[in-house]
Parts: sequence; structure tokens; C-alpha cells
Amino acid sequence: MILLYRPVSTFAIRNPPQGNSFMAAFKAYLDDSGDEIDSQHSACSLAGFLGTFDAWLVFEREWRRLLAEELNIPWLHMKDFAHHQKPFDHLNEADRIKILKALIKAIKECGLTAFGVTIRLPDLRRFNAERNRNLEALPLALYVCMNDIYVEDPWREVEMILDGFDKPYLVIQKAEAYAAGHWSDDVSQNTTCLPLKGDQNYKKRSADAGGRLHRL
Repeated sequence: MILLYRPVSTFAIRNPPQGNSFMAAFKAYLDDSGDEIDSQHSACSLAGFLGTFDAWLVFEREWRRLLAEELNIPWLHMKDFAHHQKPFDHLNEADRIKILKALIKAIKECGLTAFGVTIRLPDLRRFNAERNRNLEALPLALYVCMNDIYVEDPWREVEMILDGFDKPYLVIQKAEAYAAGHWSDDVSQNTTCLPLKGDQNYKKRSADAGGRLHRL
């Protein structure tokens, strides 16, 4: 059997895979921000990057090389970076701009696609009260991300890695329930969601940084 690779861009709703062709596998890393339970928070966000497995391998090599050889920082966590915490407390403004520009360039050149959603918590509470619903912010945000990825290309298989969620499998279960009730199709049908593992902490930092860098 001869398997023919076809670019994912050639697959569309009206142009599904045919014959012996196959698609590259996709993986997404997501990080959340905000807390629905905390009254000080007015929004809950979920963002990350999507790419083929090959794109992530290229990205990982380039990310590590940049940190070690050009930027001289051990890792990047945007919360610590933004608040001048160690190991970033010695950086001046020019250093910080250089780091952000280099990492944004790496993300773009490696072919990763940014996606994300912000749920305004007062609006969600008002919607639930008016419609007698009980939608939760984080599962809803995950469902919206599933939908955006699915609508762009419903034929690709995507593995979504979720970082730092409290009770991640419950969040996934609820998001998949929201997706199953989608008006036209189950947008989670080609998506597998998994919580981040300890040995994936490096990718977590990439997604955490990336989820914020793509806004710049």
C-alpha cells in the first residue's frame, strides 16, 4: 500500500480525505487564566497553540536552542517574567524586548497557530440566569476552542493537552457534553483532551508563554 501525504489545507468539509492519503497528526497545548469562583476575576481565558507533531518537534528544538544559546535564560514562565521574578529579575527593558521578539519569531516560523477564547464572567452569569442554564466558564472555553479548531478543519485528529486544570477530567467531560449538543455536529469528535503530565512541563511553559505571546 502506498500512502500519499496531503497538506492539511487541502482537506475541507466538501473535500474529505480520499483513497490512501493521510493527514498529519495535530497536537495543541493550552493554558488557562482566571477563576470563575474568585469574585475578583471578571473573565476566564483559555489559549494555546496548535501544530502538527513535526511542527512541535521543530519548535521544541528551536525554543531550547534560543533559551540556551542566545537568550541565556533557563526557561520562560510569563507570570514570573512579567513581574520581574527570578530568574528574570536581572533583565533590563532591552533584554526583555529581545527575548519576546526572538520567541515570537520562533513561534511564527515553526508554523504553530494561536487560538484562544475569553469568557466574560458577568455575561455568563446573566446568560445562565436568563436561560435557566448552568454553563461553567472553563468547560465552555474548552468547548469554544474545540469548535474553532473543528470549524477550521473538521477532518483532522487533534490531541489537546491541558495545563494546570483543577479536576481536568471533569472539565473535559463537561466540555464534551457541551460539544455533543452543538447545533450541527459534535465538534469534539476528532479531539482527544488530556491533562498535562509532569514530563511535559517544558511544553507547558511553551504553551503558557505562547498563549500570552500571541497577543503581542
